[in-house]
Amino acid sequence: MIRKLILPMLIVTLATCAWADKPIGLEQLMPEPTPELAPRGGEEYRVLVVGDSWGVFVWSLRSLRGVFADNGYPMYLEKGDVTTEIGTEADQWVQADRLQMITDELAANPTIDIVHLFLGGNDLLNGSPDGWYKGISPEDATALYETVSGNVETVVDHILAQRSDMKVLIAS
Repeated sequence: MIRKLILPMLIVTLATCAWADKPIGLEQLMPEPTPELAPRGGEEYRVLVVGDSWGVFVWSLRSLRGVFADNGYPMYLEKGDVTTEIGTEADQWVQADRLQMITDELAANPTIDIVHLFLGGNDLLNGSPDGWYKGISPEDATALYETVSGNVETVVDHILAQRSDMKVLIAS
C-alpha cells in the first residue's frame, strides 16, 4: 500500500523544490506547528522528513499530505518540525545531537515507517569562496562526493538501527 506512494512522493518533492510561482517570505514557509496540523482522529504520522531546506519546504508546505489524500490515504501525515533545518549539511546530521533528534522522533512516533531524507545538496553548494566548489580537481571532487555519501550513509544506518524495517527515501 505505502510502496505505491513512494514515486508520487518523490515527484511532489521534486516539484515542490522546483516551485517558483511567486516569491514568499520565509515566515510563510515555516509556519509554527498548530494543533490543527497534529494528527486528529484516524490520522497518523507515517513519514518523518529529515534534512535541509528541501525537507523544510516539503514539511512546511505539507506537500505530502496532498499526495496522500489524492491517492486515497488522507489519514497519513508527514512530520518534520524537529528534524528539518534550512542550510544544514550532511556532516551536521552525523553529529550525536542530530542523530538523537531522529531517534527521539522515531521513538515518539511509532507509526512512522518512512524517513524522507534530504541531505547532501548544501554540502556541494557551499563550496568556498564562491560556492559550487568551482575549479576543484577531479581527485578533490571524488573525495568530496565520498565524504558526503559517507555522511548520508551514516544517517541512513542510524535510522535503520532504530528500526530495521524502516524505509528511507533519499531525495537530494
